[in-house]
Amino acid sequence: MSLGESDGSNYHESMPLPGKIWRHITFGTYNSWLPGDPRGFRDHDHRVHSGGDHRCQPPQGEHDGLHEYAKRHSGKPIVIRKADRLIVLQSIRRKLDSMEHRFVIIASCAMHVHVLVELPDDGKLIRRFVGQLKRTASHALRNVSPGRVWARGGNHEPVVTRAHHRAVYDYLRRHDKAWVWTLKDGVFFNG
Repeated sequence: MSLGESDGSNYHESMPLPGKIWRHITFGTYNSWLPGDPRGFRDHDHRVHSGGDHRCQPPQGEHDGLHEYAKRHSGKPIVIRKADRLIVLQSIRRKLDSMEHRFVIIASCAMHVHVLVELPDDGKLIRRFVGQLKRTASHALRNVSPGRVWARGGNHEPVVTRAHHRAVYDYLRRHDKAWVWTLKDGVFFNG
C-alpha cells in the first residue's frame, strides 16, 4: 500500500506503525556472492568470515583460495538481463501491494534486489516474507530463466532513524544499472 495518502515527498518522515519496523531487504541471485568473495563474506554459521564486508573491503587476497575453489565448484552466477529486471521489479511491486505492506522504493539489479519496506519486527515472518518475494519474482521469470534464480537467505537490515531511512532511499534511488520504482517518481532505469 506504499505510503497511503502521502505523495512520497515526505516519505522519510513516516514513522513505522506500532509493532513494525522499516527494513532494508536485500537478496541476491544464485552464485552471485560466493565464499571467499573479495567484497567480504560470512558462512551461514560464521565459522569462516572475512576481515571486512561490502562497505569496508577485507584485506586483499585474504581468502583467494577459497573463492577460486567456490567458483570452480559452484557454476556460473545468475545475471538478470536489463529487460527482465523490470519484470522482477513489477512482480515484486504487485506482490507488495497485495500484501498491504508500506514500501517506498524497490531496486531491481542484475544480481540482486533491494526493497525498503515496513514489516513486523519478527525474524521468522521477515524470512517468510523474503521467500514470498523471491518466489513471486522467480515465477515471473520462469519463461526466460527457468530453474533456480535466487540464492538462499538475504539481508533484512533494520532502518530505525529518519537519517538512515533517507540514506537507504537515496542509495537505492541512485543504484547503477537498476530498474527503480519509487513512490514519488514511479518506474525508471538508472543507467
